Amino acid sequence: MRFFDWLFGRTRLTRPKSEPLFQLITVQVDLETVLGWVSAGAAALCLKPVQTVEFMEMKEELQSLLQLVLEESGTDLRIEHDDYGYLWLIFKDEDFEDLVGVTHIATQELQEKGYGEQMLAAVFRFSGPGISAPHYLIYSYKRGGFYPFIPLPGKKRDHPRELRAASLLPKYLPVEADQSRWYPLWDCPL
Repeated sequence: MRFFDWLFGRTRLTRPKSEPLFQLITVQVDLETVLGWVSAGAAALCLKPVQTVEFMEMKEELQSLLQLVLEESGTDLRIEHDDYGYLWLIFKDEDFEDLVGVTHIATQELQEKGYGEQMLAAVFRFSGPGISAPHYLIYSYKRGGFYPFIPLPGKKRDHPRELRAASLLPKYLPVEADQSRWYPLWDCPL
């Protein structure tokens, strides 16, 4: 923190961190064996759109770049806006490595174009034996950590399962330690 930031009570925003995304590829087997979480073949990148011409142009460029990657990997892309005004890049692919790779490429492109601060989270959906509700592993770009999100009907959360998952994950991934930062992504379009 710089002196004037301290003096005026400002906090500096940290640069979005994308490197830990690749750790997901190496811990996929651990997620299955330790938690019983199997990739559901879906991931998404959530960002806050900016209403500028430059952002619209960047969005078109990103789609063009991703189209080349998607054709090679066989990943499907769908773009949606949710009720809260966020933009979702939704990827579908049975190959977990492709999901992580495409998400990382989109992240890198957004950062290079100067829109890294607009990225909210990367979301990976999981299922598995005995798992009826969707299970999400959310990566917060601003905080640089993962956290579990297991929604239940009625906008409730399965806190015991989330806490169990979070207690086992630090051995494999950076986990957000502050549970008040485990923001629910209700009505996630995955």
